[in-house]
Amino acid sequence: MAKMHELMKKRSFLRSLMKSMDKDAPLHTEEGKTYCQILVRTALIQLDIDSLQKEKAAR
Repeated sequence: MAKMHELMKKRSFLRSLMKSMDKDAPLHTEEGKTYCQILVRTALIQLDIDSLQKEKAAR
């Protein structure tokens, strides 16, 4: 349960960062690259959360 809480905190933090950034920034700019990296990290964290929820439901 602690891992789930930690992942949700990370996801929330990354989402707040994304809201403060320009989502339409070109990928060849630093902000565009950073936004893309944060988006990928957020997606991977969401996959981890989904996996933990499935494991919990299977028990």
